[in-house]
Amino acid sequence: MSQRADSEKKGWINRVEFTQIVKTYEIPLKDASMDIDALFDILDTSREKKITIQTFVDNFESHIQSAKEMGHILEIAEVMKAAFDAMLAEPRAQRNRVNEAFLEAHHRMEQEHKGFGVNFWGSTWRFRLYEDLYSAARGPDGAVLPYTSRYTHLKERLAAVARGKDPWLSGPAAADPQIQREVGNWAGVRQFCAEWLALLAREEERDAGLARRAAEAAAARAALKAASRPSTAESRVLPKAAADDTAG
Repeated sequence: MSQRADSEKKGWINRVEFTQIVKTYEIPLKDASMDIDALFDILDTSREKKITIQTFVDNFESHIQSAKEMGHILEIAEVMKAAFDAMLAEPRAQRNRVNEAFLEAHHRMEQEHKGFGVNFWGSTWRFRLYEDLYSAARGPDGAVLPYTSRYTHLKERLAAVARGKDPWLSGPAAADPQIQREVGNWAGVRQFCAEWLALLAREEERDAGLARRAAEAAAARAALKAASRPSTAESRVLPKAAADDTAG
C-alpha cells in the first residue's frame, strides 16, 4: 500500500495524491470534499501540507492488528475504511451539529416572526456567514483554516458577531451589495448568530450524554462478560476436584 501511495518514493504524499488514493480504493465518504479535508488535516501532523508515508501507514496498524486477533483477513480498502471512519467520527459529529444548528436557528427566527420580511429580504447573508465563519474560514494570514480548527473558530466568531464586535460585520458583509440589500436590521443577524451558538451548545450536551451512556453500556457489557468467566482460582480448583473424583 505504501509503495502504491508514494510511487515516486518521496516519503510523503500531498493532498492531490491523497485524494487519488481515496478514489483508487473507492473508499465511501459521506461528504467527499469535507471528509477528505478533515482526513488530510488530521494526518498532516507537521502542518506542512503533506502526509508522511510513516504517518499514513501507522494509522492502519491498530485496525490490521484487531482483524488478525479476530482471525479476519481484511482487504486494503476495508482497512482504510475502518481507519478513516474512526478518524472522521468527531469531525462528522461536529459538522452535523453545525448544519443542524444552522438550519434550526433560521427556523426559530421564522417562528418568532423575526426572519424573512421583517429583518431580512433574502438568504445570501446566511450562506455567506456560513462560508466565511466555517466552511471556508480563513485565519489572520488569509489562508483557509485546517478543517480540525474550524469548529472552535466558528463558535468564537459567532459569539463575536452576536456581540456586534466581529470584523465580518464591517468587512465582508458591509462590502457585499447583495447582503446590504437583504439585511434590513443588523440586530437580526446578531440574534441569528446567538441562536446558532446556543443551539451548538445544546447539540454538544446531547452528544456528550449519548457518548456517556454508550460508554456506560459498554462497561456494563464488559463487566457482565468478565463475571460469566470462571476466576483464576476456580480454574485451578476444578482440575483438582476432577482428579479427586477420578481417584475416588
